[in-house]
Amino acid sequence: NADAIAIWQMSSRTEWVNIEPMDGIIEPDDTIEMDVNFNSYGMPGDVEFVAEFQFYHDGVGAQSVIPVNFTVSGEGGGGQEAQRTLNLRMGWNLVSLNIEADLIDFIDIVDPLIQEDLLIMAKNGAGRFYNHDFGFNQLEEWEVFESYWMKLERDAELIVEGDEVEWDTEIPLTHGWNFISYLPRFNVEAPVAFSNIVDALSIAKDGNGNFYSPQFGFSSMGELSEGNGYMIKVQGDNVLVYAEGEELASTPEHRHSTADENWINEVSRTDLSHSLLVIADENVPIGTRIEALTATGLVAGRGVIGSDGIAGLALWGDDKATEEVNGFVTGESFTIHFADTDESALIEAIQGDSEKWTSDGWGVISLKNSNFPNEFYFAQNYPNPFNAITTLAYGLPENAVVSFQIYDTVGRLTTTLLESDQQAGHHKVVWDARDISSGVYLVQMKSGDFTANTKVVLVK
Repeated sequence: NADAIAIWQMSSRTEWVNIEPMDGIIEPDDTIEMDVNFNSYGMPGDVEFVAEFQFYHDGVGAQSVIPVNFTVSGEGGGGQEAQRTLNLRMGWNLVSLNIEADLIDFIDIVDPLIQEDLLIMAKNGAGRFYNHDFGFNQLEEWEVFESYWMKLERDAELIVEGDEVEWDTEIPLTHGWNFISYLPRFNVEAPVAFSNIVDALSIAKDGNGNFYSPQFGFSSMGELSEGNGYMIKVQGDNVLVYAEGEELASTPEHRHSTADENWINEVSRTDLSHSLLVIADENVPIGTRIEALTATGLVAGRGVIGSDGIAGLALWGDDKATEEVNGFVTGESFTIHFADTDESALIEAIQGDSEKWTSDGWGVISLKNSNFPNEFYFAQNYPNPFNAITTLAYGLPENAVVSFQIYDTVGRLTTTLLESDQQAGHHKVVWDARDISSGVYLVQMKSGDFTANTKVVLVK
């Protein structure tokens, strides 16, 4: 047989180019701006590259292919002069750079933010900080291997110029917590990125409170990306070299729907968080929303039970840069509450800091709820008869769409009291009938195949 060489492409490489947004809605005769990002790292210079973007039109079931040409100038790769833009949101941001900045001094680098009175505070992993109001600064040079917390008055951009750092440069780590930069110019899932230190890694987390636990095979971090900073806790001194490759098949994904993600992000973030892994029993349905409450009843953490019965919560600490208490304080106990219900969950400590809040703490708990109803029910209103306001109690054994409609004695619809998605559990809905005439009314509850009716008497 003749000698032969065969080349097989096992999977597509897409980290060198991406487009934002990836999905959206375009109305007829409307336009939308899209950003195309091309990563020339490690590519030969003076070569033209062609990318094809496929736009799928779900309205007509068709697609359009738009070719985009790129030409790389120079040699590509590390060591070149480059520019980075940090996109900063109002509030706290955990950021890093993968370039050696031309300006060495930390204050010189962030001066554009200072000049516009945007930077409230900045600090590193050792707790050394800059405070604008008091003109106090302990930060000297910007360390390329470190990440920094920055608190902004409003959304802003910070543009920094410098020499690129090789993406696989070794980052020295010390025992315990390390605030690290992200060096690659491409995105990588957390389990892959940290694969060379997986045996020493206790936990990794981002500035949004998402985290990765190798021991429990859990990651809510998604892809690591340049410009963001990360916190990792390791056992013993070590060296991190970022890895690239396919996602590890043994690590389940924990992605939230857009609605769940928006709901989680309604909680105010700070620069302090406690990571909590929640393992629910079989009585807690998939998709159940849960909240972490402080001793005063403040919601300071949210999560959603995933398809594997697990959720990851960031329990946010009190922001010391504000006067009001807006999160947990050290040593404070927390409770887990089922959102949109009056029910608290039964929790049991499994590992770590599982009962009291600590800054950068990490704990695992089991979550139980024997109080979930076994079937749908609709209880008689109380009080009945009533003068103006009455309460209707009902229960759902699973997440479902629920509607409450009120009819008069001749069958005319008087009020639609409720029509929305509801979490499994025990619920109450209040009917304020102050603008309704006295009489007998029929209240009907519907949820899927379940329908129940009850008569109520309004007396004024």
